[in-house]
Amino acid sequence: MPLIYSSADNCIVLLSQNPIFEIAFPTKFYEYIACNKPVLAICKGELYRIINNNQIGCAVDSNNIDNLVVFIDKIKESNELFNNIEENIIKVLQKFSLSTLSLNIKEILEKEFKK
Repeated sequence: MPLIYSSADNCIVLLSQNPIFEIAFPTKFYEYIACNKPVLAICKGELYRIINNNQIGCAVDSNNIDNLVVFIDKIKESNELFNNIEENIIKVLQKFSLSTLSLNIKEILEKEFKK
């Protein structure tokens, strides 16, 4: 799969409006960013926030598909935007690395056990 993802310009995540997808992440999201690909998503919840707050693509809810189309046109025309997204993806990957996540968990546990 990495070869297929790496050959794409962007990768897409389409999630159901089911409430579970407000907190659940599809594994393909991690695969996409591991391949340093901008993520185009129709979703809501945490995935929506991570994509948009970190500027690693564009996430819209199902009522705003037109905004996704506008973003696709922008990224298609702007190498600078594409390069900025790739740089932002590298930063997000560092946040989600096993070493970073394990340190975060360790800090949380240490705080809880000190109480």
